[in-house]
Amino acid sequence: MHDAQGLFPNLVVYGAEHVHLGARVSFNHFCHLTAVADAPIFIGDDVLFGPFVLANTGDHGFASRTLKVRDQAPRRERIVIGNDVWIGGRVTLLRGAVVPDGCIIGACSLVTRHDALRPYGVYAGSPLRRIGERT
Repeated sequence: MHDAQGLFPNLVVYGAEHVHLGARVSFNHFCHLTAVADAPIFIGDDVLFGPFVLANTGDHGFASRTLKVRDQAPRRERIVIGNDVWIGGRVTLLRGAVVPDGCIIGACSLVTRHDALRPYGVYAGSPLRRIGERT
């Protein structure tokens, strides 16, 4: 994490050793990243994060009715963000999210492992949808 170009106040990173940064990555205020060894976060070059972005490579298992949610194994998948990407303010990236090169993710959007993004697309919303393309 020490290679980030812009680190605004109140950046919270759990598992910083499992967050792999490219060159010229910038985080705005109050971003929150969580990664673990078997589910790292990979961030390419020239990536911009708006304020209050959340990226979390894990969540709670909940399939069993006989076990409390807290007692079920977590589910984990890596998050991958390509080069030349802008993640708008208050975006949430959940486990397994992949944001290809050149994408723009609009403010307050939700990116999940089920979203099939194309390079240089402009996406927004929850559920996420393609609203344009960079030319």
